[in-house]
Amino acid sequence: MCQAKKVFDVSIKDAERILEAYEHMKSIPDLGRDPEELKRAALIMSLTAWETYVEDKISEEVELQTKVLQGSQIGHFITAHWKKN
Repeated sequence: MCQAKKVFDVSIKDAERILEAYEHMKSIPDLGRDPEELKRAALIMSLTAWETYVEDKISEEVELQTKVLQGSQIGHFITAHWKKN
């Protein structure tokens, strides 16, 4: 399994825990309101986990595909420009 997937799995569990807390809190009658902010927080965390996964996966693939170029001028160029962005 790639490192990007491992990081994603850990990150998405945080969003799942927030949703579990939301489900628990919305069933509390004394709360008096629906804790909508927890749903929004879970959505933001899910999107952030996905964005990080995509960025990490692309970085892994670029590194893998350019491995044979390491040490060459083109390899240095790709590394310098990829890491900048």
